Amino acid sequence: MRTESESSYYRIFLKNLIDNIIKQTPDEHNSLSELEGTRVSLFYQAPEILDNTFLTILNILRIYFPLNDDDTKNPQWLKNIRTIWITACNEKKNGFEVGASIDEVAAPPPLLF
Repeated sequence: MRTESESSYYRIFLKNLIDNIIKQTPDEHNSLSELEGTRVSLFYQAPEILDNTFLTILNILRIYFPLNDDDTKNPQWLKNIRTIWITACNEKKNGFEVGASIDEVAAPPPLLF
């Protein structure tokens, strides 16, 4: 169970994760409404179910942002989103000790999600 301050931090972390993904996504991409809807609903969720938002983001990435096995065929914006996601996963796994700030998710070496 998270404390109130941990829940608040996690909620901001998820919002910034979504915002960073949206910034990298082309305006005409059909996932933007899904991502924006997830961001809006984030602030109405109980703290106990915030992990569902993380899984929702993962599902959106799997459905709308498929990666080509040949990385040279992936557009740069998609590589950037992959990097943002991997950084967020590492930060979450390490108890939010990886990132220096909750304002922006830094970029580690690229890997497949």
